[in-house]
Amino acid sequence: MTTDQTTGAIILCGGRSVRMGSDKAWLKAGNEPFLSRIVRVADTVLQPVVVVAADEQTLPDLPRHIYVVRDEIPDCGPLIGCLSGLDALLAARPDANSFCLLSVDMPAVGTELLSDLVARRKPDRALVICEGPRPSPFPGIYPASLRDRLSEKITGGERRLQALLKCAPLDEVPADDLRSIDPGRAGLQNINTPEDYQRLTKDFGDHQWLQRGS
Repeated sequence: MTTDQTTGAIILCGGRSVRMGSDKAWLKAGNEPFLSRIVRVADTVLQPVVVVAADEQTLPDLPRHIYVVRDEIPDCGPLIGCLSGLDALLAARPDANSFCLLSVDMPAVGTELLSDLVARRKPDRALVICEGPRPSPFPGIYPASLRDRLSEKITGGERRLQALLKCAPLDEVPADDLRSIDPGRAGLQNINTPEDYQRLTKDFGDHQWLQRGS
């Protein structure tokens, strides 16, 4: 599989995990912490990979070439984390023209899905998956050129991640179009509660869904 040299990855993992009751970065997918697995999958397809973590958050061991950015302003939401990650990504690779936004609570996202999204992206447009009444920011491909627009929204007091979808022209991929890549839609599932976690492992089985995402 070819690594995309113009699209980086930003992985948000600094949330408080209130509903889960424990840090989701450390939940296990098989023998692998969620964060470790998502980093490994993203690193196969995208360069560079930036992890955005809370200021004092303890993280699993990550490869040395992975960039880790700490939230400078705690508890201000993922939109600011996205901007911090984008700044770090552009500092590491100034010629990056887009980034893939990922969340630590979507551990079953796979290389096939990421590669497909990168292949579908169009210059200066965002690309997200639509499943249900509105598209989700995760996983999505966004132009790096939206950086200033994103900063303007944050300066104006915006904190909701959905605002990211208004920073660039938007294309939507129906989730049904991805059935050949992710038949059970495991890669689109958010793991927010202990019940979600139990359901994921029950429905797909550790080995089955991990192999699909490797």
